[in-house]
Amino acid sequence: MFSNKNHCFSYLVLLVFGITFFFLIMYRSWRTEAKAIYALEDMFLGPLYTDLSTEPPPLRMCLGIFSHANNAARRRLLREDYHRYIKEVASKDKIDVKFVLGVPNSNEGLAAIREEQQLYGDLEVLPIGENVDRGKSIVYFQTFLKGYRSYPLLSKVADGHLLKDIQYEHEGQGGFVYNETVVTHELPGMKEFRDLGVARDEYDFIAKVDDDAYVNLPLMLSELRPHIGKEEFYFGRDCARKELPTSVREFPYMCGFAYVVSPDIAYRIASQRKLFFPWEDAQTGFNINRNSGNVKNIKFTRYNLYDMVLPNEGYNPRQAFLRFDALVIHKLKTEKLLASVIEWYRKMYEHRAYCQTLPDDEKRLCMKASYPSVAIEENP
Repeated sequence: MFSNKNHCFSYLVLLVFGITFFFLIMYRSWRTEAKAIYALEDMFLGPLYTDLSTEPPPLRMCLGIFSHANNAARRRLLREDYHRYIKEVASKDKIDVKFVLGVPNSNEGLAAIREEQQLYGDLEVLPIGENVDRGKSIVYFQTFLKGYRSYPLLSKVADGHLLKDIQYEHEGQGGFVYNETVVTHELPGMKEFRDLGVARDEYDFIAKVDDDAYVNLPLMLSELRPHIGKEEFYFGRDCARKELPTSVREFPYMCGFAYVVSPDIAYRIASQRKLFFPWEDAQTGFNINRNSGNVKNIKFTRYNLYDMVLPNEGYNPRQAFLRFDALVIHKLKTEKLLASVIEWYRKMYEHRAYCQTLPDDEKRLCMKASYPSVAIEENP
């Protein structure tokens, strides 16, 4: 009897200890998460530069947006939005927005982008047929080498030099690994690849983004600013997916819809003209890692670079609908959907700017309030 009481007492003590330990762990986890949330919110509570004595150096970035000659409406939306944010939060920085195109496949397409270039001057036409996976990214990163001269789009030299769109035919190839050399179409006045030289010291960061992806530019600049001056910098969403062949998972690479590199990494990508994989992002990661096997300053993130998931497509916690802390949102396949996301972020920032006018004790509560709703197209 006495022994049974001792056992019951011991079990009770263990139970109390276990419950106490559990709640301590939960409390610590909650505190850690709360601190992270508050830190994220605090990034929006004040101006970008709050202490002029410790003002960081200007950030220099080229935001290269991969587009197609036919996507003029999409470029107009992105151009207006990004330049507005540059004026508001990056007036002391050097942020260049470039729309990266291949050579058009029709005279009508050539005429249209010539008119656009005369109006805006922000098109970078590459000497290659329009494509996704057959070297467009490699040639894009060549534009940051010292000897590169842009495709003479507005010159008569380019008249009649149309190129067909080029893509891999995955069916019937019998495997995942290819071996093909990137073929470019340099016109008079342009240097061939072997004469381009080393990377220019013009930018701290070079971004590659698809035009169906939206960059939350103020937050992206905040994310990149601590990494100014770092060599071998490679940032994006980890994309070495399990469903791909083992050979593609042997090295890290970022999903192709958005990633950022330093100029020395851009040179690594550009200096490899052979294509071994039928996916642009995997080929990029291979080019980066093929010699050293690692990158000094590689920064993966999954949480805030994600695909858009509309309400009628179900909910995935890794692919949330819209969040203020998103860096890049992908799969905005129509201009209407892209425009609605742009509007949501504009209203979100307007809401947060209003919160900054409130007393400190009201500011954080205001930040947590719902933002003005925006109709999102659900059936692109």
